[in-house]
Amino acid sequence: MKKSEKFFKRLASLFTALVFCCGAAVGYYHYTLPDDYRVTAGSSLRLDR
Repeated sequence: MKKSEKFFKRLASLFTALVFCCGAAVGYYHYTLPDDYRVTAGSSLRLDR
């Protein structure tokens, strides 16, 4: 196996893990947050000091 093939296989597995983690985080927040929780541009999430 060439060195580049090994690199691309490792890159693909890292990308797959990243996509899986992002999907798990989105699913977790989707099910734990209440249904009326929406992040919009006019929300009060800004840190006004």
